[in-house]
Amino acid sequence: MRRTLLFTTAAAFLLGAAPAALADNAAGTAASPAGSAAADTAATASDEGSLLALEGMLGREVTGSDGNTLGRVSDVILDAETERAKVAVIETEEAGKSIAVDYTLLDVAEDRITARTVTRDQVAEMPAFDYDDSMISLGRKGEAAPAQ
Repeated sequence: MRRTLLFTTAAAFLLGAAPAALADNAAGTAASPAGSAAADTAATASDEGSLLALEGMLGREVTGSDGNTLGRVSDVILDAETERAKVAVIETEEAGKSIAVDYTLLDVAEDRITARTVTRDQVAEMPAFDYDDSMISLGRKGEAAPAQ
């Protein structure tokens, strides 16, 4: 069922235009270089175990590189072509907004998630994350993205 939903969503995404806004929004946080080793090891949704691992991130607390709590993972956005995790959406605690953090900047351990190179002070300056209808979202499965 999950794979059917993901493949259906991916097909719908491929029929539409892929927005650069997601990449710009994530890049505004703290982008990692293309082709980095972290990018090559990002979890994919095509593997059932990895999909469960990605879903298991939802609701977990995220700590910044400064040791302060940034918020909780509210969603994971997948790349439509590769089905790899692209962006983690974090509902912040102090800033009162959701932000996008490049998935490759996250160290995901059994007991914690740490956002490398992202601090609480930087979060306050980051733009709020906005969904659009072309995104493949794990946290909003079965829901339509809000109209812009």
